[in-house]
Amino acid sequence: MTENRPTTPLHRICNLAIVAIFVAGLLLPTIDNCFEIDPAPPLVENRNPAARPAWPAGWKGVPAYIKGLEAYYNDHLGFRKWLIRAYDRIHVRVFAVSPIDMVDLGKQGWIFLGKDWVREYYRGTRNLDAAGLEKWRRVHEERRDWLESMGIPYYYLVAPNKSTIYPEYMPDHLNRVTTDTAMDRVVAYLGAHSDFRIIDIRRDLIEAKPRSLLYSAKDSHWNDYGAYIGYKRLMDALAERFPGLRPQPLSEFKVLTTAHPRWSVQTQGTGELICDTDGENLKYIELEPLRPRRARFGYIDRRTFKTEIDDPSLPTAVVIHDSFYSPLYFFVSEHFRRVVYYKRDYLDFPAEVIAREKPDVVIEENVERQLPLPLPPNPPQVRRH
Repeated sequence: MTENRPTTPLHRICNLAIVAIFVAGLLLPTIDNCFEIDPAPPLVENRNPAARPAWPAGWKGVPAYIKGLEAYYNDHLGFRKWLIRAYDRIHVRVFAVSPIDMVDLGKQGWIFLGKDWVREYYRGTRNLDAAGLEKWRRVHEERRDWLESMGIPYYYLVAPNKSTIYPEYMPDHLNRVTTDTAMDRVVAYLGAHSDFRIIDIRRDLIEAKPRSLLYSAKDSHWNDYGAYIGYKRLMDALAERFPGLRPQPLSEFKVLTTAHPRWSVQTQGTGELICDTDGENLKYIELEPLRPRRARFGYIDRRTFKTEIDDPSLPTAVVIHDSFYSPLYFFVSEHFRRVVYYKRDYLDFPAEVIAREKPDVVIEENVERQLPLPLPPNPPQVRRH
């Protein structure tokens, strides 16, 4: 037999509070959908939210309509922005782990790309063996020889990983098995077995670290200052073949220091990670030219765009690149009459674009972490040469 205890005013207040919280939890999402009272700023998710599905024309369309309606309400739930941010804050500030699998939380508020093969590169457990090094040499020598048969020089620039330049901010749980990386092996192998050389700017960046922040603390990419170091080294290499190409001095740019948003952190390819951290190392460096840029930008298709300058004395170029190259657009384009930029989906080589453009030079940029990835074979016309 259950004993009935008298209900005190405090008990009644607690019960009412629990009921009120429960009812508010049910009603607030609907209220936000009607009146948009969620104060949180929009999320950055690298995708478009699901649209409200159209009413089905018949019974056969009902399952698809229900599925679409569920996706729509998942993306438009009231207070969704606040709830996601609260979820991320708890992970980061309470448990010190990333709520996004593709991101690793580093020290002092830094974040790093956390894909398994990127982690393995840093730890030294993903590398190039003898067969992989020989294939790397052969593929790139084929490209160089094919281009030189048309009188086109070939330059290959490697953009270092953020963890290569700032290993001191990497999380301790990612222990390094060896510091011998794929980049080290490629450089050593080419030195012993080939006359093909890559533009290795790791030392340039490490020497520049005391002067300025070079990479974004909240992204896997370098900032404008780090990209400028790569641009300067690239132009110095090009000047050996094209004496008129000299990098613009840093004095021709205004250095702008801006702060990352306090809560919203854009991470390449992963959407938004919430990190409530402050500090000087979270600043972002931008270089603003003191003179108007001459190059005009225009798109050719989904994967290629061009820049042009009305100066027939300047050379032309085709640039094959990944996302790391983006800040260099504004530096390099000022030195060429026409540049066609080809942003590849993988490690392909656009021989048809080069054959069509007949440029004076071909520049290929690749981020360091992709060096161990399997290289696709060159196009037939390149291999046949």
